[in-house]
Amino acid sequence: MIDNDSIIFCHEKWLNEKNLIHGFRGRYITEDSYIRKDALSENVPVILTQFAMTSRFIVKKAIEMSCLIEPYVQECNPIWNGEDIFLSIVSILQTKKFNKRYNLRFKEIFTGNAIWQRKGHYEHRKSLVKKLFELFPELKEIFELNNSKN
Repeated sequence: MIDNDSIIFCHEKWLNEKNLIHGFRGRYITEDSYIRKDALSENVPVILTQFAMTSRFIVKKAIEMSCLIEPYVQECNPIWNGEDIFLSIVSILQTKKFNKRYNLRFKEIFTGNAIWQRKGHYEHRKSLVKKLFELFPELKEIFELNNSKN
């Protein structure tokens, strides 16, 4: 759960760059890897959708582009696992920038059936990242540019 002050802070940041995804938990990816541990810098490729703000434009683009990756997210548990990676990639493709992660205050709510604990979760996400870099070869150059800025 995110506190109100953190939501307001994130919203103010979002107002300046609406087509990026803003949130509190991020992940690093490369063209052939998905790194599970929390990304701690502000500029990160992937924002987890536990809490994320973006524009309607990015959501519409993700819906338009979803047919391109639908075959790769139907056989996982749950179906469409990796939506956060895909949404983040859509934003990166549109803006040529990494997304924004902030140190927001939140309270973790633990559950015994978290998706990240399911068998095959990590392998699926790693496979999806590889597929996205194959489908969108321009990502390599965008990542090189953004990584040189960090």
